[in-house]
Amino acid sequence: SEQNGSKGLPYWFRLAAARGEFDKAIAFAQDMTTRLPQFSSSWLMLGKGYQLKGASLLDQHRDGEAKTAFEQSIQPLQMALEKQTTNEEAVKSLINSYYALNQKDDALRYIKLGQQRFPQDSFFDDRYMQHLQNFGNPEDALELRKVRVKNNPNDPMVAAQLAATYLQAAKYR
Repeated sequence: SEQNGSKGLPYWFRLAAARGEFDKAIAFAQDMTTRLPQFSSSWLMLGKGYQLKGASLLDQHRDGEAKTAFEQSIQPLQMALEKQTTNEEAVKSLINSYYALNQKDDALRYIKLGQQRFPQDSFFDDRYMQHLQNFGNPEDALELRKVRVKNNPNDPMVAAQLAATYLQAAKYR
């Protein structure tokens, strides 16, 4: 860590975040983006810092401040993705931030990007199905859920998700 110029900042970031000292964690991450702006991980750390702060503020029912923190997470997360187009964690984090900001179309755009770039990761297919169920026509998710059950016949969670989708589709009509 000393050799790459980070001066132990990722450690200090994680420690501050674990202690709930999010402004301190963000300061360590900002230092990382100044020292090592060429690395995707520096920007990812900054975006995650803002997300952690936003989640904590939501827990405290400080919604306006939480919204600001999630808004602040977007640019560093996009920068992380720009620096490393295969940064799967940056895509997932952008999806989470956009949902926290109730920007469903932007979340869907990154879900689809994740499906294209990381087809082996079921996270993006799951989020796509959830998106269809929650914000579109749940019937559109039924076929995808049926395929998932066919491919995972012994997974009770997959069967439960199909059942929930049927229920939502019935309510949608």
